[in-house]
Amino acid sequence: MLMLPLEQVKEHILQKGSISAEELEQRIRKKMQELAGLISEEGAAHIVANELGVQLLSASMSLKVAHLKPGLRNVDLVGKVLRKFDLREFQTARGPGKVASFVLGDETGTVRAVLWNKQAEQLAKLNEGDVTKIHSAYARDNQGRLELHLNDRSDLKINPEGEKVEGVPERVEAQRKAIKDLTESDQNAELLVT
Repeated sequence: MLMLPLEQVKEHILQKGSISAEELEQRIRKKMQELAGLISEEGAAHIVANELGVQLLSASMSLKVAHLKPGLRNVDLVGKVLRKFDLREFQTARGPGKVASFVLGDETGTVRAVLWNKQAEQLAKLNEGDVTKIHSAYARDNQGRLELHLNDRSDLKINPEGEKVEGVPERVEAQRKAIKDLTESDQNAELLVT
């Protein structure tokens, strides 16, 4: 089940205008008490939204990068291509394969998008700065880094009509660090070594 962040759920409920912010907080607390600590505040807010008939996600709603979590399936997302990496071919016991990737961003953050097999061939059509609309991808953790993967069931549209992404830096600049200052969570570091 896709869980939107608590503040976003509350915002959707309040936009409907059927209850006040104070009443919403009371209903969430009451729902948490009813379920005797078996549910988080976010979960209680989702239940309250459902009881009020507030639809939190529509079929055409895209997620933002900041809302991605490992394990999410059928992810739809619109973002801007910030950087491309080379396509690689490989061989496994099941046969040959291809993989390519690029950095995708929106106003909430960036994520590495990984293209497998037939999807990888689309890398040649992508340019930095292009807007992409991704349908039916999945999010996973790769050694502590979140990635968005596209397989043969996924769909990638390049510069779809009517889609815009604003507030994204044109290029993610690396921060120069000394080797001793590197951490496991660094995603974009530059080293000057000999």
